[in-house]
Amino acid sequence: MKVIRQVESLTAQEKQQLFGWAENIFGVDTLHLSWRPKDLHFLFDSDGEALSHVGILKHEVTVNGEASTVGGIGGVVTVPAAQKQGLARQLMQHTAIFLAREWQVAAGLLFCLPAMVAYYEALGWQRVENPVLIEQPTGAIPAPLPVMMLPLGREEWLDGSIELRSLPWRRKPRRLAVEGRMTTPCLQLLRDYRSIFKRITAGHGKSQLAFGIVLSRW
Repeated sequence: MKVIRQVESLTAQEKQQLFGWAENIFGVDTLHLSWRPKDLHFLFDSDGEALSHVGILKHEVTVNGEASTVGGIGGVVTVPAAQKQGLARQLMQHTAIFLAREWQVAAGLLFCLPAMVAYYEALGWQRVENPVLIEQPTGAIPAPLPVMMLPLGREEWLDGSIELRSLPWRRKPRRLAVEGRMTTPCLQLLRDYRSIFKRITAGHGKSQLAFGIVLSRW
């Protein structure tokens, strides 16, 4: 029996089922962006097995300097065995109703690959043509991905540049540690520290070597 289930967080098993079937399933890893996790998740279950997922969060953006509350959407995925059955489409429709009725936000907002623009347009979403600024650890940058918007409020959506004032909605959970291996973010952090330490300790071979051994085994 297929049902839509709402949860505040995903279990490790659900993350593996939904996101662990291939590398870079959303095609955004090469952008090296920092992403924000979701507050709530909708799952399309079949006999207790998660087949499709949509994650959402509630956030206030500014449009031409005026505050507006949106529902951010991300992590839209269906496992390969259940694709081409309209599960993600049904979840997106369910999510839109939830955002409008329960959260009463002005609009839905999501980031997607160029190849997915037509898919979301078929669901009633519109591409945002004005500039969209997103936050990153180094500061605000223009969104490198198409931004889609679904008007939901009674008031007309303001037309103008958007400042997200947040990290973009993260596409998938960070990779979990498997069999004692570190997560991808930890590895990247250690690589950054190692690079900095090498510059600082240039010419101090023993200290550098000892630090490198610790990093390699952590």
